[in-house]
Amino acid sequence: MNVFFNNYKQILTVITMVSSVIIIILSIKNKTRNHMLRIGGILTVITLSILANNAWCYFAAIFIIGTTITKLEFLQIIAAIIRGDNKYFDFEKHRLDLEIMSNREVEEQKSKEYDEIDDEEHKENGEEENIQQEGMDSIGGTLFVNSPFKEAGLKPYHYAFLVEEYTFRFLEKKYNSFIKRNVRMVINGSALEIDGLMESKGRLVIFEIKSSRSGRLPYSYIEKSIMNQINVLNQYKIKNKREVELRYVIVGNFSDNYKTNIFKRINDLVNNFDMMIKIDFYTFKEIGMEDIVE
Repeated sequence: MNVFFNNYKQILTVITMVSSVIIIILSIKNKTRNHMLRIGGILTVITLSILANNAWCYFAAIFIIGTTITKLEFLQIIAAIIRGDNKYFDFEKHRLDLEIMSNREVEEQKSKEYDEIDDEEHKENGEEENIQQEGMDSIGGTLFVNSPFKEAGLKPYHYAFLVEEYTFRFLEKKYNSFIKRNVRMVINGSALEIDGLMESKGRLVIFEIKSSRSGRLPYSYIEKSIMNQINVLNQYKIKNKREVELRYVIVGNFSDNYKTNIFKRINDLVNNFDMMIKIDFYTFKEIGMEDIVE
């Protein structure tokens, strides 16, 4: 017996092994089962690494234990430092500024967007009656005519989701590239909700989708929206030293006069910015929604 316990490593091994077994048994009927299993697993790893008496096993144990008690990103940073991997940090520098929005966040953002469009439309028309037409409901700049969306009790932003999805499918075929949906960009405390994001020849292409069945969106709203996009994207461009392009996509049956006015207003607005900004108009037929909208 004395021979067995003449080494402190063996004593520590026995203690950790017994402790891990006891904790795992107790975790079977315990409200904190997940936490107890983690602790039991950590003690088991410690036991095995001590028994192995090998430097590589100790090193592996550190990472295994670290995975259970901290975030994976922290371990990836440690591994990158050990390897001297600069590419990892270059990747993280771009990635950490972007995050995927939850469905609830997207819904709230779209609802807020339609309220803003509605407010701007009222201001431009002077009074609400000017945007109402017989047999139509004006909600957030989008008009529904005997629409199944209205009959189903769906909100205007549900219609916006559908338009965006059809538009992105159309654009993905056009550019033969995947477009990531609903991304939030956070730069220096400023946040920007992005409808779509695409990588193209080292350039970050940002898509903003707007639509209207009435064939008109408030000029003031579009101007404010584009300026908000430019301000955050310009910060991203400076920080990451990466080219950024804004594609402002407007879907609907718009008149040539309206398009001309939009192009003129936006060109005057963005002349002072060193960023590629392009406005594209598409009809519902072009994106494949003519049967749904009409």
